[in-house]
Amino acid sequence: MFHMTDKVSKKWCTLAGLFCVMLLVVMPVAINAQAESQSINEVSHRYGYTLDAFCADLRTWNSEKDIEWADALMDGWLYVDINISTPYPYQIGSMDWNRLETSSPATFQLYLQSLGMVKFLCRAALMTSETPYLDLAGAFIKSWEGYLHNEELSSGNAKVWYDHGSALRAENLIYYLLACEEIGYRDEEIEQVIQDLLVEHAEFLTNPVRYTKNHNHGIYQDEALLYIAYFLPQNEQTEAWKQIAHERLTEQMAHAFTSEGVHVENSASYCIGVIKLLQSIEGFLLNTGDEFAQYLGSRIHGMWAFYARLVMPTGMVATVGDSFRQTESKITGGSEELNYVESLGETGAPPSSLSAYYPESGYFFTNESYNKEGIQNSTWLMFKAGYVSSTHKHADDLQILLCSKGHEVFIDPGMYNYMSGNMYRDYLVSASAHNTVIVDGQTYSVTTENSEKTGLLTYENRDDYQYVLGYNDMYTGVQIDRHVYSFNDAVVVFDDIESEEPHTYSQLFQLSEDMKIVSSSEEETVLSMADTDYLVRIRQYGQIDEARVIRGGTGNEFFGYASDFLNEIHEINTLKYDQSGTNAQFVTLITIEDEQGRVKLTNDDAEEQVMIQSSECSFDPEGMSVILGAGGGERMFSEIKGKSEAQRRECKG
Repeated sequence: MFHMTDKVSKKWCTLAGLFCVMLLVVMPVAINAQAESQSINEVSHRYGYTLDAFCADLRTWNSEKDIEWADALMDGWLYVDINISTPYPYQIGSMDWNRLETSSPATFQLYLQSLGMVKFLCRAALMTSETPYLDLAGAFIKSWEGYLHNEELSSGNAKVWYDHGSALRAENLIYYLLACEEIGYRDEEIEQVIQDLLVEHAEFLTNPVRYTKNHNHGIYQDEALLYIAYFLPQNEQTEAWKQIAHERLTEQMAHAFTSEGVHVENSASYCIGVIKLLQSIEGFLLNTGDEFAQYLGSRIHGMWAFYARLVMPTGMVATVGDSFRQTESKITGGSEELNYVESLGETGAPPSSLSAYYPESGYFFTNESYNKEGIQNSTWLMFKAGYVSSTHKHADDLQILLCSKGHEVFIDPGMYNYMSGNMYRDYLVSASAHNTVIVDGQTYSVTTENSEKTGLLTYENRDDYQYVLGYNDMYTGVQIDRHVYSFNDAVVVFDDIESEEPHTYSQLFQLSEDMKIVSSSEEETVLSMADTDYLVRIRQYGQIDEARVIRGGTGNEFFGYASDFLNEIHEINTLKYDQSGTNAQFVTLITIEDEQGRVKLTNDDAEEQVMIQSSECSFDPEGMSVILGAGGGERMFSEIKGKSEAQRRECKG
C-alpha cells in the first residue's frame, strides 16, 4: 500500500504504457489606495471618519431588496441575511435573541447574533435619508446589548460570541455609526453603547482562547480587530490590537494556501471568499498607511492563477466542496488571467497554458481554448483527488467535472447547508453525490488523518493528449486508481480497482440539467446537450452488471439531488454503473459529438486539427486498447495494458 510519507520522496513514474490514451462569498468594496478622497488618518468627524474615508469592507450589499426588506423590518418582519429570504414576525420590545428559524437554525442564529438586520436598515437610510430606519437599527442594537449582559438569557447560546459572528457584528456596529454620520443623524446614547461594545469585542477578539487559528474565521476576527483599532484610535490598546492582528494574519497566510497558491479549505466559494477577504484587508491597510499591507499584497498575487482555473467557459465558478453555484466572483483588482476568464476574453490576458497540474493540492485542469473567439464553446475538464485540510471537504476524490459548448456536462451538486444529520446535507457531502467510484454504496470519512490515502500521482502533457492519474485508498481493503486521458472532446476514464474481498463497485456521473437522456443501457448512454445539436455519448467497454438513471431516488438508491442555494434542493439525473467482484475495471469513453457525429480530438494549440467519426471508435479487449478513429492500430491513441504488481510498486513507492 502506498502512503503519503513515501509520496514526498518518490520519483514520478510514467504510466503511458499502462493506459495510453472544481454562500458564503463576501462582496468587497472596490479599494483604491490612490483615491482622491482624504486618508483615514486625515479626517476628523464625530465618529472619527466618514463612510468613504474609512474605506473598509463592511460586507454590505447593493441589493434591490434592501429597501423592501428594511420596510418589512419596520412592519415587524425579521430579515437577518440576504441568503435567508423567509421573513419571521418579531416585536422589538420582546425580542427573542435565542430563536431558531429555517432548516439551518445555526446559520440563522449566526446572522441574527451578528445583527444582520442592521445592514438592511442602514442601507435603506443611506438610500433614502429617512432616519426612522436608523431609529429601528439602534433599537435592535440596544435590545441585543441588554440581552448580551443578561447572562441568564445569553450564556447558553454558543453563537453570541461565535468567532465569525462576533467579527461580523463588530463591523455592523461600525457601519451603523458611519451611516449615521453620512446622513447627519445622532443618538448619543447609542453612540456610547456601541463604543463600549466595540471595546468589549476587541477584548474578545484578542483573547487567544477564543481565536480560531488556521481557518478563515480567524481571518475575519483579525480584520474586525483592525477595524476596531483604527475606529477607536484614542484607546490605549489600539497599537497592541494592530500588532496582534498583524502577527496572526502572518500565521493564517502561511497555513491558508499551499506552496502552489491553492486555498486549503477545499471549497471554491471559500477560496474566493478568503482571497477577497485578504484583498479587502490589504486595501484598508493601504488607506491607513499600514506597512503590513505590502506583505498581504505580495502573497495575494500568487493566488489568482489557481482561481482563474476554477472559472469554467460558461463564466460559472466550479462548485467544489462547501460551495453554492456562482455566476461570477466579482473580484476587483484581480490578476490579468482572472480578468480574462471572467470576461470571456474581453479584458486581461489569457493563462499561459491550456492545462495546469497542482499535485500538492490535488487538482488538474485542462481547457480546449483560451482564444477570445473560442473560449465560450471550449471543452474544460477538472480532475480532483487529494487534500491538505479537511475543512469544507466533501468525499469528492477522483471526481471529474466537465463543461463543453457553453454547457456543464458533469457537475458537483453543491452542499445544501451546514447541518450534519440533515439527509440532503449528508448526501451532498458524500461520495455518492460526486462523479467518482463508490464501494458497496458507501462513502468514506474525510479526516486529516485520512488525507494520506488519496491524491494525484502523475501527469503527462503529450502532443496528442493530457494524462493524469489519481488514487483513492479510503475504502478499507480497496485500492482505486483512476486514469484520465483528455483528447479534448474525447475523454477516456479507466478505473482500475483491486481488493481481496468481493464488493459492488459503482461508477457515478451527476448530470447537469442541460443534459437530457436520449437512451441508456449497460453499454452506452446518450445525452442531448440543451438546445444545441451536440450529443454526449458515454460508452462502457468493461463488464457492467447494471446501469441505471436515478432521479430523486430514496432509501438504498438515494441519488439524484443537487442544491444551488442555501436550503434549496432539486432533482437531477445520476448515472450509476455497477460491477461486482473482487477486482474490477471500468473502461469508459466519453465523446462530445456534433450533428454529423464528429469528435474533435485536438485543442487550439495543436498544429493540425483532428476530427474523427464517433462511430469509428472501438475497444480491443485482448489488447485492452481504446481506438479512436478509423485505421485501427494506425490511430491507437488509448492503449490500456493490465497493471502488474511491479508496476504498481514503481508508481506508489
